Amino acid sequence: MSKDFLFDHHIVPAVIPLADAFAGGVNTEAVSLANYRRATLVVLTGAIEDAGISNLVKLQACTAADGTGATDMAFVQRTLPYTTSVDTWGALTAAASTGFNFAAGTPAANAVWLAEVTASEVATAKADALFVRANIAETANKTVTAAAFWILSEPRYLGAVPVGAIA
Repeated sequence: MSKDFLFDHHIVPAVIPLADAFAGGVNTEAVSLANYRRATLVVLTGAIEDAGISNLVKLQACTAADGTGATDMAFVQRTLPYTTSVDTWGALTAAASTGFNFAAGTPAANAVWLAEVTASEVATAKADALFVRANIAETANKTVTAAAFWILSEPRYLGAVPVGAIA
């Protein structure tokens, strides 16, 4: 029998699927890393208005679930543009605390963007920070259909039921 994926991962919705998902800029749910060592934001896009689409993604260390003390932090990212091959990822690269413009480099519909941090990186970015959230800003007023979710992994305590991550 195979092991349940949720035995050592926890999934939390970040942005519900919308036709203009990042209109005016959005903050995702802040997730707690008190019980997990790694947080990965997965953004899946659908239709885009045109090649001028541009969205700046920042990860922010927070001291509370409501985003208190949000501090921009460095992270690593990679992109999977939808082309003839749907499983050829770009290289894992560092993104500065000023953010990374996922869409500017890959203005293609149906792309997948990943951003990732560890609990220790969050704690280093902001004293007493146990939470991380994403801030996604429109740098051009263009419509992009998208959804996002967090995958929390490397749990500190293994169990059949994931430990909650939204306080």
